Amino acid sequence: MLNTGEILEKYLKGRMSMTDLAGLLGITPQYISSVLNNTKRPSKNFLEKFYMIFDVMEEDKETIENYEEFRRLPENFQKEYLKLKEKNSKNTPKGSGILKFPLKAIVESGLGLLNELEKEEYISIPETDSVSENSFFIKIHGNELEPEFINKDMLLMDPESCGELYLMNNKICVLKHNNELFLRRVEYFKEVVILRCINNKLNPIVITGENIEKIQCTGRVRQIIRYLE
Repeated sequence: MLNTGEILEKYLKGRMSMTDLAGLLGITPQYISSVLNNTKRPSKNFLEKFYMIFDVMEEDKETIENYEEFRRLPENFQKEYLKLKEKNSKNTPKGSGILKFPLKAIVESGLGLLNELEKEEYISIPETDSVSENSFFIKIHGNELEPEFINKDMLLMDPESCGELYLMNNKICVLKHNNELFLRRVEYFKEVVILRCINNKLNPIVITGENIEKIQCTGRVRQIIRYLE
């Protein structure tokens, strides 16, 4: 996989010095050098201006986008992806590698209440058979769900792994209750369901009788992505 610096360098080489480009963009030559040496991630603004100045091909733009998405993955996911890519290059046709799932909501409080997002955004992970194509991400905001989850954790939720509530006992799920979505741990008893806060510091939701049938599980946690700073 070509990295961002290698792609950008082929456009810059022989056409303009780093000093001249830095003056044109209002940045330092050191910044450009770091990007070309692949020790610094380029900003969106830098890439847009670079593309315009050097008329970068769409294919190269796409390669850079894919590489930068790969680069954001935690190191263990990067290693997994590279192993999959090597395996796929030997055994499977082109097209395997990275999957993208929508980021649908933010969890901002210890209550586990989900705030659904209006703007579409996608998160990339190495290709896997362990989740369904309808899976989605939710993002943790803040530290109120520690120690289970920390700020900026991405939780991959799989709706097709939801079953009857008794099968979800002690699982962390997104559940719809009274027209609101919560991230809670399910505790199932014969005639009582407890939706317990992840941090165990706030009162749980206790549901009994006919109301149990009204609870809807919309996704169960299948993976946690903890991004590196």
